[in-house]
Amino acid sequence: MIQKKRWIVDVAYQAEMLAHKIRHYLITTMGVTEDEATYEEFYRAFSLTIREEIMINWTATNHTFDKKDVRKLYYLCMEYMPGRLLGNNITNVHAQEVVQAVMKKMNRNLAEVYRYEPDPGLGNGGLGRLAACLLDSLATQQYPAVAYGLRYQYGIFDQELWDGVQVERPDKWLLHENPWEFRKDTHAVSVYYDGRPVSVMNKKGVEVSDLTDYEEVRALSYDMPIIGYKESNDFIVSTLRLWTTKESPRNFRLQRYNAGLLDQAAENTSLTDVLYPNDNN
Repeated sequence: MIQKKRWIVDVAYQAEMLAHKIRHYLITTMGVTEDEATYEEFYRAFSLTIREEIMINWTATNHTFDKKDVRKLYYLCMEYMPGRLLGNNITNVHAQEVVQAVMKKMNRNLAEVYRYEPDPGLGNGGLGRLAACLLDSLATQQYPAVAYGLRYQYGIFDQELWDGVQVERPDKWLLHENPWEFRKDTHAVSVYYDGRPVSVMNKKGVEVSDLTDYEEVRALSYDMPIIGYKESNDFIVSTLRLWTTKESPRNFRLQRYNAGLLDQAAENTSLTDVLYPNDNN
């Protein structure tokens, strides 16, 4: 009886702490109070709060792997369909009871909160879902793994039906700020396309090929946490790193724009706009 009472007190205390953090994020990041916040704003503040709770494990995971100099698995895939992260993350850290207490305290419906999370449709289906499931499994089994993909500006598509005919609309999954990603400017890299190889001698007198007259594309990365399922608090958090060409000013070529070549000016920024075009052309 004493143990059960202690558990109830512990849940109530955790719920109060989480509710306090949600109110903090609503005010400091969205400029609204608890009563004024829409469900979309509440979803973002709530997700930021849950994200804060797993940051220690995410940082500890990376530092532990680096300190032990373990061999890592790098998973590369054109498609990732992780699904909505909030509910999955709550389940993986066993926070269902606390979250329900928070919703009751703040007079919010959890199912309605879930509804405001966009589903990152970064794939056609099977391949992208399989990649996401494999990454979940690697995190749950505590394997050191990092996944790499592309941060498409638009998902596969939104479906509308007009007179019984499917009409495809852009999947605007990034219409609002995504609380589950971190922009990592320090990891930005340049990728070189086209150009022509030129034979040169390096410092050791070995003939190597250099590239000249190339096209440079700047890629920026966004990291997303993938939480492993574990009954204790020592769960690991793997990283899904998605690359984009959309956010880099270097990819927009002003000279071509000023010359009236509008389509060529934005070519490199649009490389990660959408997964694939329709395959009938």
